[in-house]
Amino acid sequence: MPLLTIGLDRLVLFYRTPAEMIERLMTHSSHEQNLELPATPIPPSIAVVGGGVTGLVALREIRQRNPQAKVRLFESSSRVGGVLQTTRNDSWLVEHSADMMATSPREGWALCEALGLAEEMLPTNPTHRGAVVYRNGKLYPVPDGFSLMAPSSVIPLLKSSLLSWPGKLRLACERWVRPRSDSCDESFESFARRRCGEEAYQYLVQPLVSGIYTADPAKLSMQATALARFVKMEQTYGSLTRGMLKGEGKKQSADKQANGARYSMFVAPRLGMQQLVDRLADEAGREHIRTDTPLKALRRGPDPDQWELDDGRQVERFDRVVLATSAPQAARLLAEVDEPLSTEIGRIEHASSAVVALAFPKPNRNPGVFGLVVPDAEKRQMIAASFGSNKFSGRAPDGGLLVRVFLGGALNEAITHESDDVLVETAVRELREIADVTGTLAFSQVIRWQKTMPQYHVDHLKKLEVIQNRLDALPGLVVAGNAFRGVGIPDCVRAGRHAAEQICT
Repeated sequence: MPLLTIGLDRLVLFYRTPAEMIERLMTHSSHEQNLELPATPIPPSIAVVGGGVTGLVALREIRQRNPQAKVRLFESSSRVGGVLQTTRNDSWLVEHSADMMATSPREGWALCEALGLAEEMLPTNPTHRGAVVYRNGKLYPVPDGFSLMAPSSVIPLLKSSLLSWPGKLRLACERWVRPRSDSCDESFESFARRRCGEEAYQYLVQPLVSGIYTADPAKLSMQATALARFVKMEQTYGSLTRGMLKGEGKKQSADKQANGARYSMFVAPRLGMQQLVDRLADEAGREHIRTDTPLKALRRGPDPDQWELDDGRQVERFDRVVLATSAPQAARLLAEVDEPLSTEIGRIEHASSAVVALAFPKPNRNPGVFGLVVPDAEKRQMIAASFGSNKFSGRAPDGGLLVRVFLGGALNEAITHESDDVLVETAVRELREIADVTGTLAFSQVIRWQKTMPQYHVDHLKKLEVIQNRLDALPGLVVAGNAFRGVGIPDCVRAGRHAAEQICT
């Protein structure tokens, strides 16, 4: 008998009839086919709220990680880029906020490479590298090798006329100041006075740091800002001076002629920061960006695994949401979702400032430096001045001087409410009296930033722990932006990438 016949005869023994056997075999075959061909998963829908650098980077990264996902970015204003913006006035190029970007940490530079912008990035002009400090009617160069709070060499410090001999000797003795034994967060003012002495704090350290953060020194956190590296130096080496000489100072060897910041580490797009914003928006996909769309509410949908975004005209549902807005906007949108989370984020304070751009076609004098900072102890209106045409080419016509004067900040917000005429008059007067810069103005421009600079107060990191614990209970929601873990461009790039990673896992 053929083997096939023998097999069928034996199978029939297990069933009452041949017909039942055939039906069972067909059913089994159908089940196996279903196992081999699973249903295709539905691509997730993801909303990114906020079109600053963090939001744009998140959008780009999400689309790269999951090309099938339905992604939309909602921006309340008419443009993307957040505070990064460049405007032109004939041959003058005016930056509204940051005018350059650090190449370390590498996140910002890596983004430029990925966007094909590396060849468009300009180095700082080596001719004018340097910064000066105003004290008692005079301008003094920041000692060579001095990095915000510590010298990499004692000799330039001792040669400087900025500090008195008692002040210089006190700073030079920093290496023998006993380090703190506890790991509690400390204010910038407390840390700097303790390690550097009163005079060095007032006339060197405070103006350099306040020129970056426009914060109240008595509240600014050491551990939550880029200043944390100095805390680590104290813990590792016992002093900042020793840390600079043994570790951090070696990183400055390629830029020995620069004083203040390590200016060789900074670059800017040839056409200004707007060039970076435009390229990033193009790469992220402008067809996925919706401007002029302020959201009225964010809430859970009827399906608890979905989120509803309400812009006042329509309600859209998404599986996941990245909130990359300012802290006040995030707090407002989260009010219906998690009130304690909304309250905690709302507690992150923001300071206001004003930038006054002044264009001098034929100035009587060019200070020949990148920047000028003014100590709080001098009781002036100006926080700092940035000479953009000294930093990079293409910012002003030949022989012209483009200056941005910074007013306001956490200690003087009242001035930001003055009229444009008053702010321009104040900036011109301060520049004349402090730096002796005068001349006929080609134009002036006032740029106001109301409550846009996050203030990382002492114990900011503890606040972030509370915020993250609340977010852990809200799957499908990620909060990111400059109010949490860094205000610089590289920080925002890192935040956008991390948000995309979280939302795509």
